[in-house]
Parts: sequence; structure tokens; C-alpha cells
Amino acid sequence: MREHATLADYWMALYTRKGIILAVALSAMVFAMAITRYLPPVYEAKATLYVPANLSPKLYGAPLGPAQLPLRPQPDDREAGIHVGILRSNDMIEAVQRRFPQKEAGFFKKNVNFVTSPQFFTDIYVRDRDPRLAADIANAYVEAYRDFHANNLRNSAERTVKALEGKVAELRTRLVAKRAELLAYQESNKVLSGSATERLYLRQREDLERQRDENALAISSARQRLLADGVVLGPNDTGARDDAVLANPRLEQLKALEARQTALGKRIDELARTTGSAISETSSIQNLESDKRVLEQQLVNTETNLAETRLQIEFPNVEVVQVQVARPPSVPGFPIMTLNAIVALIVGLAAGCYCALLLEYLRQLRLERIRRQLDDSPLTEAAP
Repeated sequence: MREHATLADYWMALYTRKGIILAVALSAMVFAMAITRYLPPVYEAKATLYVPANLSPKLYGAPLGPAQLPLRPQPDDREAGIHVGILRSNDMIEAVQRRFPQKEAGFFKKNVNFVTSPQFFTDIYVRDRDPRLAADIANAYVEAYRDFHANNLRNSAERTVKALEGKVAELRTRLVAKRAELLAYQESNKVLSGSATERLYLRQREDLERQRDENALAISSARQRLLADGVVLGPNDTGARDDAVLANPRLEQLKALEARQTALGKRIDELARTTGSAISETSSIQNLESDKRVLEQQLVNTETNLAETRLQIEFPNVEVVQVQVARPPSVPGFPIMTLNAIVALIVGLAAGCYCALLLEYLRQLRLERIRRQLDDSPLTEAAP
């Protein structure tokens, strides 16, 4: 090319050698198609999963609650990245390799890819010459991922079971001791339970007060009958002094009723005095019974949690939603003849243009060398 070549010079260099450019491009395309035809096909299978964000905890011993809402993925790229990181771990590779021992660990690192889709799903791509094997490996990753979480939950539940078993044994020991303490207190104080003691005292007091009220009504009725007989009595007087009045049988009845009223009042006062010590004993026994009930409730709750955790060990509550099940692909993912031909054609055109420009450059060098040789040759003298 000339020292100050223009775009037109480059175009003419390419145009004049268009045959070479086309020959190189077509040769590259034909070579790529020939190589593609003889390359073994590689199939790519795809499986898609996600871990739901709104999964309700499953309690095996609880009554049936509201219906589970439709499961949806976690709308967070970082959360999806965590799933991809777990799937790429060596533990996952070992778990899948145990199911397919014919494949080496290097195969899973080179031929398995994990991509987070715009819908926050995790896509698993597996490439292999056997389409069915590629689909089986992709589905095996989903199962291995589910087993990975299930094993973690199971291990955590086993540690929880050991702690709960120790707690249950402790609560049972404390409950047996508290029951023995309560029974010994009842026997030493000759009382029933706190609630029974309190009910007994209340029932006795109510019964005495009821008898006193009934007796007061009987006294009032007896006084009215004596008043009807013409006997005038003061509030605390039993009446006149003549023999006729004293011989009245209703006056004796009134005296008996008033004596009974006085006795009932004394019994109520005595019951009120003894109520203080009874309340003290009742309070103590109520505290013991309250402690016993608390221990019983704690034991029931702990045993329920223990049973629930044991069920979780047997049936771990893990939900991994597989959106797409991998199926054996019918069309190979590699090589693609059309794509290879187009790429080879483009590369061939670039290589042909380079060859054309190189040939033009060599031609210009040759012409420049010839010109210099002609300039340096001696001039011949003209004949006379």
C-alpha cells in the first residue's frame, strides 16, 4: 500500500481480490461444516427449581389450620445466589456422583452449570453425549438439593431431641418430688387440697350464716305471735312477770330460739378466728398445687415438642419446588451446524480480507523495489 493510502485504495485492494476473499470464506465454512458433521453430538438437559418463600411450618400434632397459600419463590437475587452456591459445592458433587459412579468429579465441574433466571428460579444445565443420562443427572441435582436440606434439618432435630429428652427426665423428677412434698404436707396438716379446704370453710360459714338468718326469722315470727297474745316484749326482754304470761309456751320457744341465735353467733365468730390459720395453710397448699400444675404443664409441652421433633426426624419438612423436570433432549446442544457455518463464514471473510490486504501490501513492496532499482541504474549516453 502507498504511504498515504485512502479508503478507496483499501476498497480497490479488496475488490480486486474478491475471489480470494470468497474462496477463503467458503473454504472455512465448508471445513467447519465437515468438522461439525464428524464431531460427536452433545445434548443439554435443563431442570428448574426454587425454594418457596411463604411455606407455612408443618406441625404434625396440631389441628388442621388454614389452607396453604400458593408457593412462590423468594424475590431476591442474593437468596437465589445462596442456592447456586450450595449446588456448586463439593458435597453436592459427591452426593450426585454417588448416584452416577461412572462419571468423574471433573465431569460435574465442567459440564454442569447453574444460572439464576430473571424469575428468581435456579436453572440446572447438564451436558452429556447421552441425552437420557444428562436429564437424569439434572433431576438428580434437584433430589440431592432436597436431601441436603432434609439431612440438615434431621441433624438439627436429632440434637434437639437429645436436649428435650434430658428436659423431660428433669421435669418428671421434679414433678415426682413436688407431688411427694404436697402429699406429705396434706398428711401432716390433715387437710385436703387447697381448693377443697377453701371450699370447706366457705361452705361451713355459709351454712352457719344461713342457719342464723333462718333463726332470726323464727325469732321475729315468735315475737309477733307473742305480741298477738298481748305480751309486750322489749328488744332483749322475755316479757312480763305474771304467771299467766310466764306459762305461755311460745315464750319458752322464743327463749330457745334466742339461745340458739347466740350460739350460732359464737360459732361464726370462732370460725372467723380460726380462718386466719386456715387461710395460711390453704395458701401454702395452694402454692404447692400451683407449682405442681406448672410442672405438669411444662412436662406436657415438652413431651409434645419431643414427639413433634421425633416426627420431624422421620419426616423432615422440606419443600423444594421443581418447576421443570429435565427430559432427554431430542436435538443436540453442540455442535450446531448452522451456527458453526455462520461463524466460520464470518471468520473466513475476515481472514480473506487480511490475505487480500497482505497481498496488496506485498505487491506495493515489490513495485517499490523495482522502482528503486530503476532509479539506481547508470544512464546510457546517447549515440553521436
